[in-house]
Amino acid sequence: MANKPGKRRFGSIRQLPSGRFQIRYPGPDGKIRLGETTYARERDAEKALSLIEAKLITGDWTDPQRAKVKLGDYADKWIRERTNLRPRTVEIYKGLLKRYIRPHLGGVPIGKVDTAAIREWRVLLLGNGVGPSGGQGVPLPAGRSHDGGRRSDHPAQPVPHSRRGRGEARRAAGPHRGEGVRAGRPDA
Repeated sequence: MANKPGKRRFGSIRQLPSGRFQIRYPGPDGKIRLGETTYARERDAEKALSLIEAKLITGDWTDPQRAKVKLGDYADKWIRERTNLRPRTVEIYKGLLKRYIRPHLGGVPIGKVDTAAIREWRVLLLGNGVGPSGGQGVPLPAGRSHDGGRRSDHPAQPVPHSRRGRGEARRAAGPHRGEGVRAGRPDA
């Protein structure tokens, strides 16, 4: 169904006194937001609204104001808001943030942190001798951490384990639950 003349299905466009066009649109929370820029042509403003609508529909939209927050500031706030963390965990997180993240990505706006930026950061750390598991405890993204059991191509998928049965894997791993050890060998 076509829009009525002068009516848009999503958002709105208005011409400013300067002659440029400004867009407004509802975010997923219902708040009306202004576009980040103005446009010389009305057609360009329409295209921008269409792109924003598509991002909202697919879930790829990011709040432009939140995207401006620096990663370091966000990480500090994230740690502060985790009141259930033990003091030692907070100390470790702050140390990792100070040593590995803040020097390279701390000043980068969250909206600019993408896969390419993370990969560049990871290569830089690897080049400085920080191993794939972080060496000193920093698990690097897009790689396999020492205890994460994750595939490097997809962080949410577990690494497949041996095809042997569960009991065989246990026996191969060594003594468990009451099994004794004589001369460094598990009991048979």
